[in-house]
Amino acid sequence: MPRLPSLFSTTLPLQCEWTGCCREDYRYGNEWFRRSRYGPRSEDQPNHCNRSFKKLNPPQVTLLPFDQITEIELFCEMDEQWSFVEKKQQQRWLWYAWSPQFKRVFAYTLGARTDDTFKRLLALLKPINFSVYCTDDWGAYSRLLPWDKHHISKRYTQNIERQNLNFRTHIKRLARRTICYSKSIELHDKVIGEYIRRHSFQPVWYMTKFTTLEGAASLG
Repeated sequence: MPRLPSLFSTTLPLQCEWTGCCREDYRYGNEWFRRSRYGPRSEDQPNHCNRSFKKLNPPQVTLLPFDQITEIELFCEMDEQWSFVEKKQQQRWLWYAWSPQFKRVFAYTLGARTDDTFKRLLALLKPINFSVYCTDDWGAYSRLLPWDKHHISKRYTQNIERQNLNFRTHIKRLARRTICYSKSIELHDKVIGEYIRRHSFQPVWYMTKFTTLEGAASLG
């Protein structure tokens, strides 16, 4: 059996036998050589660049036909989630509407924790007819949502609070204590938007049958 080449030689000084694709590593002394796939700079590493994310343009509202559902009462849970860009003083809040029935995001927007940001979210949700809005006691919800459809309760926002945990687990930019963050607002918004697009805005097979009462009966 032919002898396979090894990464490091067994004799001292430690030196790689593939001298054509190695460079010196000064962390372990001048005699230590190792193999390297990439160059020392980030532009030489094609798998660690952000060029593909900058070309993204994710939608902010779902492409699923929720506006065509008329025979089912749609419930909407709303919440906002904290994040930051470059430094914690530059806060970037994620506002989104969640469907506890379909386990999908209706729409989202990012910005400050103000009424203007929430108005942008309501403008995205305008084509969809909701029967009930479930939120916490943040003042923007009481000021801008219709009082006859608005329900403030921690009990009926458990689904969206659980989704907040999924966001914090899957997207480290949304974690409370993290060293992973974006340095630009553009990239921050596109990374979060692309995640929501892939997990909530993709067509699902059961959407068509839930648009009728017969399909709603299958939920039970």
